[in-house]
Amino acid sequence: MRFGGRRRFFEAVAATLTSVACGCVRVPERPTTLATGTGQASTLPDQFEVVCWNIHKNADAAAAVDGLAPGAELALLQESATTTGVPAGHAIMVVAFRRARDERPAGVMTISRAVPNSSTALLSDTREPFVRTPKSSLVTMIPLARGGVLLVANVHGVNFRNADALAGQLRELDPLLSVHRGPVIVAGDFNTWSRARRDVVSAFTERHALASVFVGEDAPRLDAIFYRGLRPENSVVISNRHSDHDALRVRFVLSPVP
Repeated sequence: MRFGGRRRFFEAVAATLTSVACGCVRVPERPTTLATGTGQASTLPDQFEVVCWNIHKNADAAAAVDGLAPGAELALLQESATTTGVPAGHAIMVVAFRRARDERPAGVMTISRAVPNSSTALLSDTREPFVRTPKSSLVTMIPLARGGVLLVANVHGVNFRNADALAGQLRELDPLLSVHRGPVIVAGDFNTWSRARRDVVSAFTERHALASVFVGEDAPRLDAIFYRGLRPENSVVISNRHSDHDALRVRFVLSPVP
């Protein structure tokens, strides 16, 4: 992330207040998904590339994703605001809310070149202040060429609440991760702008034996890609002009079956 956590926090506050001034939003009564596109393959190969990116409600995100990682097998987007013009693949969006003035949906979106076996949409119990919108998560189960299934969790973390709210949101993923015996990717914008919030995410990754692709001082402050049962290669943080978040890109190789 190019901006410091404090600056990002106040910028997001300003953006939220602007949303209130520009019009109301409508939150679905229960988690709702929208699907579009068709898969280019029935399974993911033994090596595949992943892009994770908070696109900041950017209408040109489809073209930007293709430019950042042409041919990527998976794209995990947060703050997606359209279901049209996505890159080649099968796209599923969780509708966190719709803008009242034009019914445009917003939420996390996962795009896969292989059609998932199933998907589970989640909305946080805690809502953000002012606009009263939840944050969304999406868990997809994607078949692998060698057999088995990859669990992919795309997360947009609760932001303007205390760390306990983020912990509660992540606990909703626990039942799915605890029973899954195949490889796992958990990625997204976790809004880890404080020590307490980073501790919450660390506790989550520890109880599910997840490692982080990006570590050390150069790791993004808010965004992350975690994994198990995979080997990361050629990971990179990509600065871009399309969003206030940098994009994360990594190639994964399936670990040998024990």
